[in-house]
Amino acid sequence: MVYEWTKVELYGANNDGGARRYAIAADAACSKGSLLYLTEERIASFAALGSAPVAGVAALEKTSGDGETNITCWTDGVFNVRTSLAIVAGDWLKPDTHTKNCVTPYTLVSSGAYLGRALQTGGASTDINVRLGPL
Repeated sequence: MVYEWTKVELYGANNDGGARRYAIAADAACSKGSLLYLTEERIASFAALGSAPVAGVAALEKTSGDGETNITCWTDGVFNVRTSLAIVAGDWLKPDTHTKNCVTPYTLVSSGAYLGRALQTGGASTDINVRLGPL
């Protein structure tokens, strides 16, 4: 199952979520609210999972074959996100390596970088507010 990140508040210099433009493959597809990863310098992908650096949250839908080769990602704000494990408010978070768009607690032994902090406590498979970025 694929979950989406739902924006609650956008931050950044212009309250635009710290919007950044990335290149994306013309045949790529992702929904608005998908967590995108960097696969190469300034190239975003929904296909990477968990361990690649985070590009941000897709600010618009991208359909395969639409000819579009750029996408805007939000990198700074509060989002409603599904958890994969129990999380306590204040926990540092990282992308889940098994479920697209879910978050899991970040620990010192975790691989990859953290992407934000939990603003709420929640059990496994619940929706919580997460402070993303700035990335």
